[in-house]
Amino acid sequence: MLHGPCTPEHCMENNVCKKHFPKSFTEQTIIKEDGYPDYAHPENNRTVEKNGVVFDNRYVVPHP
Repeated sequence: MLHGPCTPEHCMENNVCKKHFPKSFTEQTIIKEDGYPDYAHPENNRTVEKNGVVFDNRYVVPHP
């Protein structure tokens, strides 16, 4: 599943995505001190186009 594209009607507030997308590129999933994971978003140069917008791994929504 992909997040976006972000619009004020969808998820933007003060020109920033409320869901914190795009995420930063990271090679490994890490568990933060509060117990929640920061999932891996590797920079592998793969992209997909959705509704005319190009997305990369930073926009992937992880699902268990």
